Amino acid sequence: MIKPKIAVLLFGQPRYINASYNALKKEFCFDDGTPFDIFAHFWKETGFSPGGEAEGKIDDYTSQVHMAQQHLNIKRITVEDYRELDDYVIYVENIIRILNKHKFKRWTGGYNEALINKRYKWGQHLSLLKAYNLLEDYENKFKLGTPSRTREPQRYDIIIKARTDFVYKTIECYKKEDQYYKEKADNYINFESFDKPMVKTGGLQFQQYNKTLEKWENNDLKINKQVDFELLEWKKDENNIFRIGDISLAVNRKAASFFFAQHLNIYLHSFLNSFYDKECRMRSAHLRPYDRHDAVQGDISYYNNVKVSKVVCRYLRLARSWDCKQCWKNITKNNSIIFPSIEDETHEFISKEIKKIKGTNKEPAPFG
Repeated sequence: MIKPKIAVLLFGQPRYINASYNALKKEFCFDDGTPFDIFAHFWKETGFSPGGEAEGKIDDYTSQVHMAQQHLNIKRITVEDYRELDDYVIYVENIIRILNKHKFKRWTGGYNEALINKRYKWGQHLSLLKAYNLLEDYENKFKLGTPSRTREPQRYDIIIKARTDFVYKTIECYKKEDQYYKEKADNYINFESFDKPMVKTGGLQFQQYNKTLEKWENNDLKINKQVDFELLEWKKDENNIFRIGDISLAVNRKAASFFFAQHLNIYLHSFLNSFYDKECRMRSAHLRPYDRHDAVQGDISYYNNVKVSKVVCRYLRLARSWDCKQCWKNITKNNSIIFPSIEDETHEFISKEIKKIKGTNKEPAPFG
């Protein structure tokens, strides 16, 4: 059987890469150990939580990245500072301000809390786009093999979105080795079609907005483990959303540009839909669909008719006990791995903690 060509996009802040690269190496490979190709874009300034970053708790992770690079099958990599990101933030936020306020006031803000918060909001999306651009450039230079007669480059069949602050259930967590290999194949490889856009995700959920209680509630819409919007009698609007968990999200090539290159397109589309709905426009920011990251991921599927498959959630978040969101510490819900000290940020500590869930058959919360 011919193996599909598979690539992994690593992106964003490379937190914990010095401790997680072994886990990434073991996760992103075929059963025979053949590694998937990796394309990486990282910001060298690395924070560990939104609050900590706002307080200036940032480390330069360049040396950790280059150390990990020696152990991973990285085909292309870029590590850069925030200068381009700051430009991007100002461009995008000025556009949103014009659309929202119908005024233009040039943002000249220097290094302040507002800019830092916007970096956190937009940085992962620009970094993901840059990683995807590295992959496309690699393909376009015929690095995957001989082009077609019409000079069309060979392309990757499957592309996976991954981060360095998540690790995965290891083979020791399973009663049978076959179950481990089957779950990995179902998560990343076993696509039923490569002719129509498809995505695999650890979490999917329909929600309805309760205007009386001013909160989102789960929709009792009955679904199996697949969502096909061409067949489903459901319509997305400002009171009905579809969420996708995007950690370790895997897509076939037909869906790749939607998820990795067109986030801003869908964000602005959702923003304008909400803008022209007066009630939605008056909601608190966290209740507007376009300000919910997982809802924008769902919009990408909905507006592009991407078929969605729910797979077993196998990832575990890494976090520092003294610098993280409070919800990340909920290890009962999330199976997070919490480092008690910097000295414990090691592969050995991660492996020990992962083994604690052996035989529990517990699936981490996909929306954390």
